[in-house]
Amino acid sequence: MGQNTSCAFREIYKDAINPVFDLQPWIEKGSLKMKVYSRTIAAALMTICVGGITSAATIIEVDSADDYGISLNSGSAQVAGTFFTLEESYTNVSISAPILCVACQGSVVLHGGPLGVGATVADSVAGLFFDTSVNNLFSGLSLGPGTYSLIVGVTAGTGGWNGSAVPTVTTDGNSSDGLDFVGSSAEFFIPASVFVPTFSASQLAYRITGDIVTSPPVNTVPLPASVAFLLAGFGSLALLRRKSG
Repeated sequence: MGQNTSCAFREIYKDAINPVFDLQPWIEKGSLKMKVYSRTIAAALMTICVGGITSAATIIEVDSADDYGISLNSGSAQVAGTFFTLEESYTNVSISAPILCVACQGSVVLHGGPLGVGATVADSVAGLFFDTSVNNLFSGLSLGPGTYSLIVGVTAGTGGWNGSAVPTVTTDGNSSDGLDFVGSSAEFFIPASVFVPTFSASQLAYRITGDIVTSPPVNTVPLPASVAFLLAGFGSLALLRRKSG
């Protein structure tokens, strides 16, 4: 599970457990009830203020049957890639793909924003150099909503990217898989270069996992119950103070 986000009540929660706001006299009187009531307030604050990041899951996956692929070498298409779109923000993102390399040198680039005229290397999110076959490409990324392209190319030797002739595509409902494309250039990955979609039913394989970033849930604990719980704690403190006076 991912960690929960902090909230504005956290400092109040600390005070409720370790009272510092004019409650010291009650502690000195040995009031056990005060401790119980302060914990009641703390619990109420925490039930209102729990939220954050869900557990890691598959965002997009295009399976690989290894019965399709794009060859990458200087004699044919030198660059291959695929588009994908995210509608939500994610953290702890990992990306993998079956990249083959035979005495080659190449790179993988995760690019944000559009390709073609006007695109720049400044829009690149992450990069990886390889000189052997690889599968795990990136990890620990944070990606916001938008369209991205995963691009693989070689500068020497022969490489390739495997996929499936009849792929199975899985998404989390907040993302979508796009078209594959190929391109060639005297240098690897010039974002402003022309890339040609393959328009094929076959697809390059890749998998993206991560934690979707969510707003604090509003239905974890019914709000009326939480508010009543909180008011009960403050009311008990007020009554205790009046009796102590």
